[in-house]
Amino acid sequence: MLLEKIKLLMGAYYVKNPVMAQIDEIFKYITDDGKVISSELDKIQERFIEEQIEYFRKGYNYLSNTRKDIINMTSEDFNKVFDDMIVKFAEEFHIKNYIKPKIMIMKKFPYPFEDCDYKAMNFTTVQAEKFNIPKGIYLLEKYAIHGISEIMIAHEIMHFIVGEMTKENEQLNQAPFHEEGIVDFMSLYLLMKYHIVEDSCILNHLIFGRGNCNENYVGNIYFKESKQILWIAKNNGIEKVKDIIKTGQKGLANLSLLNYQRVEKNNKDEVLDKLISYYDFVFTNFSVDTNMYYIYNENLDIDDGKSLEDLNIPQNLSEEPQNVIARLEKIGLMYVLDGKIYNPNAKSIDTMKVRLVL
Repeated sequence: MLLEKIKLLMGAYYVKNPVMAQIDEIFKYITDDGKVISSELDKIQERFIEEQIEYFRKGYNYLSNTRKDIINMTSEDFNKVFDDMIVKFAEEFHIKNYIKPKIMIMKKFPYPFEDCDYKAMNFTTVQAEKFNIPKGIYLLEKYAIHGISEIMIAHEIMHFIVGEMTKENEQLNQAPFHEEGIVDFMSLYLLMKYHIVEDSCILNHLIFGRGNCNENYVGNIYFKESKQILWIAKNNGIEKVKDIIKTGQKGLANLSLLNYQRVEKNNKDEVLDKLISYYDFVFTNFSVDTNMYYIYNENLDIDDGKSLEDLNIPQNLSEEPQNVIARLEKIGLMYVLDGKIYNPNAKSIDTMKVRLVL
């Protein structure tokens, strides 16, 4: 439980300057009691993971002593956040006279989802009838943490909004392909618009909970679905995204990106611009300058631990190589031990990608 809380907090308030290592990869090598499983690791990887988990544990202990409201979110906290949020979200879509969905905090989801480890689930009228469970929003108790809970609640409320926009005879048993992407995108936009959580929570959620997690994890799938919605938002603005939501599940099931070519947006939307920049940041993982790119991407054999003298450093670097390596190490793209240089992400499922910024 402690490790699960620490892992969640990496995507919440604590992590302000996250190390860009794959979080699922790190936790794959840690036991429930916080010990590193070293049998599959070399010494560099083992030390890197030990340092990371200690870094996260210190942050958790600090928060548990100074911000108990972040570590544990009570039922009263949940309901207050939920009540405030659903009013704002419904007003955004001009929804009136709606029946507020019931929110349930549970140790396990109801059958047949009792073994699912999602943070939250929402069931429309049709879905509830199909599975013979009460309609509403369900959240797992163990994920009750500020900065994460608000994001999960917002996501499920947006599912409710889509349901309210859908005629009952057009509701589907399963959310159509584009629904998860548009729900994810719009919920984050509204969280930022109304300052419900800190912007750092949104960015770190996108990094750790969506774009930088295991390829097969559901959060990564949602993130990929958001790419199409991001394209529409960039080209046509947030009002067009809201118009798509208003078409309900039937409209989302038939959504064609061919209908949304680039147009001139009339009004500047600082919230949208910031959210787009967060998505772009995570899509590219990291942007580096030419000095960093040459050393990281072109001149380092990441498997054998070379020293600075062993590297084939270009003569035209405008900065001392050791300073460039120090900057790469600071953002988690390199790791230096005993004068040898390594890439801590080398054996990740999806090795870190860098984008050259000229």
